[in-house]
Amino acid sequence: GLQLSIRYGGAFNGGTGGNDSLILQGDTGIAAVYTPDSTTNGNGVVAVDNGSTTTTVTFTGLEPLDFTGFTTVVLSLPLGDDLVTITNGFDDATGAIPALVLSGTSGGVGFEAAHVFGNTTVVINTSLNTDGNDTITVTSADNAHANTNVSIIIGTGTDAIDINGNITVTGTLSLSTSDTVTQTGNLSAASLALLGTGSYTLTNAGNNVTTLAANTNAVSYRDTDSLIVGSVTTVTNRVAMVDVTTTTTGITTSNDNVTVRTGTTLTIDEDISIGTGVLTLNAGGAVTQNANDDILANGGGLELIGTGPYTLTNSGNDVNNFAVNTTEAVSFRDTDDLIVTTVGGTTGIMTTNDAV
Repeated sequence: GLQLSIRYGGAFNGGTGGNDSLILQGDTGIAAVYTPDSTTNGNGVVAVDNGSTTTTVTFTGLEPLDFTGFTTVVLSLPLGDDLVTITNGFDDATGAIPALVLSGTSGGVGFEAAHVFGNTTVVINTSLNTDGNDTITVTSADNAHANTNVSIIIGTGTDAIDINGNITVTGTLSLSTSDTVTQTGNLSAASLALLGTGSYTLTNAGNNVTTLAANTNAVSYRDTDSLIVGSVTTVTNRVAMVDVTTTTTGITTSNDNVTVRTGTTLTIDEDISIGTGVLTLNAGGAVTQNANDDILANGGGLELIGTGPYTLTNSGNDVNNFAVNTTEAVSFRDTDDLIVTTVGGTTGIMTTNDAV
């Protein structure tokens, strides 16, 4: 294989036959953007920068690429109608280090697989050059790949993110889509961001994240234990030697319904604002909200079910319709008028001999 120092650029030709891999070793503050060739599998360009200088590596006739040690790695596909598979694997150089393998086609042209491991952030973004009808399929992503954050982003075509296997990161998992996302595999991360104009039905009992944030359409999310609705920062691209980021606070939808279910406690640490949508909270433990972190569903409704107790007493809360069926006590404050009625599948207010 070919061993490349990130201090130097150049052109590398693997020739015909064999298994000529390219190994890119990064460091803190170093980023790599991998753009496969638009016509030939095995060709491509990697732009490596340290925040002030960019080195360009052009390669032809290579087999897999290893990326490790980088602050940011971006897979930037050149054409539309991208098909990308993410799966557990190993580095190509030794075959012994767990890695995520990114493979597939762009506009019908195959691209050389990227084996990513030990990076701070990995971005798979199919909308950077030519947007089309894209599918990213996660077959498996839960080995010891040691990539802290992973962003999976598709554009505005007829797109899909298929979560067919488990995804595990120790940092932030970000999903962005214009389509509907469902899951077979579980999600495990410190933070989860749900973005784009699509909707998310992520209701596996095995999901386990610490902090959730969303700015999208309808959301249904279930977590195995405690959960915080908070703030999450996502890396979406690398432009002019700087990471492009977006920070999502709380949960915002365009008048779409949101359901959040937890195995234990739920803490609202940022606003939940869903317009005329219905917010359903189903908690297996205590639910609280921090100061100025309000529930806003004016024109919509709030449904509280599960165990609780619920202590939602911010003066800024504003919902129109309200319904409760919980095991434990409920305390709720609204800024103006409130109707006790049917919300979701619950009518009126009911607890198991507890105060309201």
